[in-house]
Amino acid sequence: MCTENRQPWPFFLAAILVLLAAGCTFEVGSVDLHLVYTSDTSRYPLDSSRVRFLRVTVTGPGMEPITSELRPAASGGSLPAVPVGLDRQVRVEAIGNVGEVVSWGMSEPFSASSGTTSLFVFMGIAGQFSPPPAGLGLTDPEWSARFRTSMTHRRIFHSATRLDNGQVLISGGASGPGPGDFSAPLAAPALRSLDMFWPYAGALLNSTPSADCEHGLWCLHAARAWHDAVLLEDGRFVLLTGGEPPDQEWPQEVYQVNDNALGWTSPMQRPCHRTAAALLPGVGVVVAGGIDNVSGELSADLEVYSGGSFSRWPNVLGQARAGAVALSLDKPQPAVVLVGGWSSFGPADGWQASDTIDVVSFDDSGIQVTSKHLAHPRADHSAVAIHFDGRIQVLICGGRSSPQTIEPSCELFVPDSGTISPTGVEVPRWRHTATVLADGRVLVVGGFTNTGLPLAASPKALLLDFPRGRLEVPLVNPRSGHSATLMDNGMVLLLGGVSEVAADGSARFADNDYEIFVPRPGDDSSTGGN
Repeated sequence: MCTENRQPWPFFLAAILVLLAAGCTFEVGSVDLHLVYTSDTSRYPLDSSRVRFLRVTVTGPGMEPITSELRPAASGGSLPAVPVGLDRQVRVEAIGNVGEVVSWGMSEPFSASSGTTSLFVFMGIAGQFSPPPAGLGLTDPEWSARFRTSMTHRRIFHSATRLDNGQVLISGGASGPGPGDFSAPLAAPALRSLDMFWPYAGALLNSTPSADCEHGLWCLHAARAWHDAVLLEDGRFVLLTGGEPPDQEWPQEVYQVNDNALGWTSPMQRPCHRTAAALLPGVGVVVAGGIDNVSGELSADLEVYSGGSFSRWPNVLGQARAGAVALSLDKPQPAVVLVGGWSSFGPADGWQASDTIDVVSFDDSGIQVTSKHLAHPRADHSAVAIHFDGRIQVLICGGRSSPQTIEPSCELFVPDSGTISPTGVEVPRWRHTATVLADGRVLVVGGFTNTGLPLAASPKALLLDFPRGRLEVPLVNPRSGHSATLMDNGMVLLLGGVSEVAADGSARFADNDYEIFVPRPGDDSSTGGN
């Protein structure tokens, strides 16, 4: 971890004096601000040739924002007069030669007291990907006690779930792909370990228990990859379902957020793996399709987890399939949309992708499922909800129509009308991720651009400003089989994945366990955390 501690400019104290002169009286405390960032000189966020000063803004309930300037080259790092109160937050922006924001970071929400609060703030260059913090942090006892930049295990095909407290729960996965096709049934060992990521410091937390799976400490009860992990509506539990290899005793379990523990819940009525799952507010977690754990048959069933138990609706989907993409919509009415997947899944040369879209909703009469057909069948694709042309639409991109054929096109699905239309945009890759930024743009990351071994993940991300255009952004490490999570600070966490699969089927993991995309100001709407 590289750190920068800077001396506050007099403007910060001047702002406090103005408030006092106006008759305001309040307690104040101080903040020790530690900026952390990569040691990669090409991605250095405080480059003195580009940065003139740091603009620091403190916000919080019951106070006017206080902005000060810090000298980038000065020593020290204390903000001396932060009004006491809850949910304070510090935003740091490195201002360039013409007033532009070169880099930025945001602190965790904190309770300012009359004493001193120590904060670590991850900084990254705006519009770029950043490696993890590195370097001098090894000598900082406080940093080393709280954070780390390596996962418990390197992993692919895992789940990453954003919690209401801002943390990101990383669960399960595999230590490598299966033989032959990258999406083949898992042969490498699945994982039981967990990790927790803290966005504001740009690092994994050490405050969670050390994983000791032999003794059942802070580990999944069943090793699982290709599973779903969905935060329940009350924010207190994460439901984990499915996963490979299928486990007859623990096809599902729950993570208890407040207790930081794993526990039992009532079983699925038809346990399956490679399902698609999403939260439907007011209804529960919808778990759809997949491969039957016992028979190996593809399922067209749908189950809903609510109130601690599952309800099942058999054969209601438009097509039995595995590996569909599920997303939750709140407009025009609450619904879960299931897109594509594999409609036949046995020997790799016999796989066929599905062209089916199912829209699942509930009303007073019960479950409603409406099925439509894509212009192109696809699996290993992406599907995200975007605001376009005055309404919510689903942007579906890339994937494969068969194990040997990449489907490069993108198409739009309009849930309220059921129409499907081409876009003219192409994303010729598969096993990539797509994440909607707060400004509505879509960040497409990684994936493979060929189908036969050896496989190489794409080294570039795409920023789709639909329909106006696209921008290529170099990644720190190529990766596929990774997760992508929009965090509470507006940045995107890319975690895990492999960079290539050799001709003999061996995989090389990405050099860094994770990297972080830092949107340009205006790309993010984060004015505070939860």
